[in-house]
Amino acid sequence: MFVAAFIFVLSAAAMLHFAAMSWRAGLMRVAGKRLPGELEAATAASAAFLAQQDFKSLEVWREVCPDLSQADEPSLCSVHLYYRFLRVLNTLGRAVFSSTSSAGWAQGEMALCTRYAAVRLSERLDRNRAVLADVTSC
Repeated sequence: MFVAAFIFVLSAAAMLHFAAMSWRAGLMRVAGKRLPGELEAATAASAAFLAQQDFKSLEVWREVCPDLSQADEPSLCSVHLYYRFLRVLNTLGRAVFSSTSSAGWAQGEMALCTRYAAVRLSERLDRNRAVLADVTSC
């Protein structure tokens, strides 16, 4: 009985680990895309745009910008939750270890979340430009 329970727990843990790593791979795939259009020029002009503290402003911009194309795009809910978890982890790491080296991984992951949000926002802006071009051409 205990062996079966042990195998079940290990299998469930492996499945959860696989799901988390698959989700993170998708996050990295999207974050690795080039930023099209004006957002890329703005990023080159201002590196602070993609700083860890700008995730919140990117979320606000994404909410303010309507999706005119009615495309099925993923929400930022899971990325937002991950970002908040990382922010708490970063704060705890600084409080417990009082060094910046312990928070380096969390800050890198926060930057990844910010990059993901920037890519999704730029994709939405490009779709809106295409819809606007369609409407004005008619």
